[in-house]
Amino acid sequence: EHGEFGKDFFPEFTDPSKASAIRVVTFDEETAIAKDFTVVNKDGWRIKSHNDYPADGKDQLAKAAASVISLKRGSLVTRRETDYERFGVIDPLDEKNTILKGRGTRITLFEKGDIALADFIIGKKVEASDDKRYVRKADEKNVYVISMKFDVSTKFADWAETNLLKLNGTDLVKLRASQPKYNDQDELEGVEVVELDREKSADPWKFAGLNEATEDLKTEDINTMVTTLSDLRLVGVRPKPAFKG
Repeated sequence: EHGEFGKDFFPEFTDPSKASAIRVVTFDEETAIAKDFTVVNKDGWRIKSHNDYPADGKDQLAKAAASVISLKRGSLVTRRETDYERFGVIDPLDEKNTILKGRGTRITLFEKGDIALADFIIGKKVEASDDKRYVRKADEKNVYVISMKFDVSTKFADWAETNLLKLNGTDLVKLRASQPKYNDQDELEGVEVVELDREKSADPWKFAGLNEATEDLKTEDINTMVTTLSDLRLVGVRPKPAFKG
């Protein structure tokens, strides 16, 4: 209603520390599939939608929760469901609705026990505006204009520990590489092992069996390998395939 202008969307939600999970659902019009990004705090922070991969969720969720608490109702633009497509606030999880266009992004914050603290749908940008969007609560028909300052990311890299090896190249003093050796009948004959050593990071690498009088190590290649190992970053995660013997 017009009398709601300026009021909080979620007046009962005042403590951001109560939030223990967030779900962000977007909709892909080309595939007609709703995409779910969920992070929960159960036995530690986990990205549920990415095979329960460990997450650094505390700070990210605190920012998102603080943004939701500050959301205020702006001007009422419609209460008619037939306008939802135009404003982009159709629930992406609404399976009964056959309209594929005009679906928004549904964001839900939960406290422990899967109780929803906030549940709303973000629609299209308001024309000629940089920060205003159409929004409605998931359990309401009214659509409002709000100043959008919501701060949440659905990028895996923003939530996960992406430094895969947590490795500092200058700390390395030993490198060991192994490769299986097969014969012409694809039978495993053994494992070929190569090791490089150095006393400390400032020392040159040594290779056992190298004739230093006539042979040189390709130090540039070794340094490139060390740098590559240090810079490995995780961009996604999938479950390990089941072994088929």
